[in-house]
Amino acid sequence: MKFSHPCARRAAIVLLSWACLNLANAATLHTWVLSSQPLSEEQLSTLSASSRLLIMVPGVSSGDLSKQCAFLEQIRALSGHDLAIFFDRQPGTLSRRMVSPAATGPAAQNLVTLCRTFLGSAAEGKTIDLLAHSSGTVVVNKAAEIIVADGSSVRFRNILLLGTALSSREPLDALITVSTRILNLHSMYDKVNRSINDSLGVLPALEGGAGRNIRMDRSLSGRLVRHPVFIASNPESWIAYAAWLGEGRWPGPRPPVDECPRDLAELHGLALWVQRQPDTTPREVHKLIPGLLTDPDPAMKYYGVVLAGLLDEDAHAAALKLLLEDEDTPVYVRKEIYQALGNLRDGRHVDYLRHARERDPECGEEIRDVLRELKRQRVDPVR
Repeated sequence: MKFSHPCARRAAIVLLSWACLNLANAATLHTWVLSSQPLSEEQLSTLSASSRLLIMVPGVSSGDLSKQCAFLEQIRALSGHDLAIFFDRQPGTLSRRMVSPAATGPAAQNLVTLCRTFLGSAAEGKTIDLLAHSSGTVVVNKAAEIIVADGSSVRFRNILLLGTALSSREPLDALITVSTRILNLHSMYDKVNRSINDSLGVLPALEGGAGRNIRMDRSLSGRLVRHPVFIASNPESWIAYAAWLGEGRWPGPRPPVDECPRDLAELHGLALWVQRQPDTTPREVHKLIPGLLTDPDPAMKYYGVVLAGLLDEDAHAAALKLLLEDEDTPVYVRKEIYQALGNLRDGRHVDYLRHARERDPECGEEIRDVLRELKRQRVDPVR
């Protein structure tokens, strides 16, 4: 069974605000954007009818709004949440331009108000899960402090912190009190972590109990995880984040089995296994790659590219380059192709990668990182 969602491919995702919700289609639209407008009675009804709510709290600059909402919708569809809300706190104001008490305090209060509205008077059976990036992690922590100070009954289930802007010394007692599980992903290549957090993004207060820190310096294929990469929309992020936010578990490796992987989650687990021990990977896994690279679903292609790079399959280099010539190949797949070509450590691809920086500016940073790594490995171009 392959992953498919009506908003995932050709159909553009519909973005909403509280002020312009198309109520005629409210039952079929699952990702909303929160603005400063009050909710109507119809909107309140839609919100109260939901039982599993996912809220994304972005940082001061979260990139293109439509792309971020598409990213959130992919996670929601996989995690099983009824409704997802992109908490676009006070767009265009101080709150979205800098991290300061004057900006994050009101945003935290608004977040608590939203959660109270969702829970209403009959909170039993309702859950709230949070995904926070950069300064959004500060807003979430302050919201927890407000909840504790007010004696509110608002509680969070699973919280995912990405590229945190919280100091390693920041008190997290309130956040731990009002949450069931908290996971903090950090990377040594994240400049925000390095400038704010002297432990490169580690939050010591989360160690033990329901809290957890996971260091994620590189993606499955080996791409560097910089600050924006945490919220880059690709199958690797969709699957891992959805598993945590929906079930409270971080995906682990899946050893090869007799039958082929049936869906993206199984492919993700298989790629994790191959990443850890590529030299002992059975031939059956190698044989999956051609079919994945020609699969009509770009998400399946993504894992074919990842496996080709992890298994050092130079035989697929021509097919990978052919995908780059296809205008329908998404950016997230192209980035993986450049990394896969770099993983081959073959000087015959160096000039190709150099020219690609000019042809494919959307992937320029990733190509630069690949070329730098090849230079460190002393892989010279072969002409």
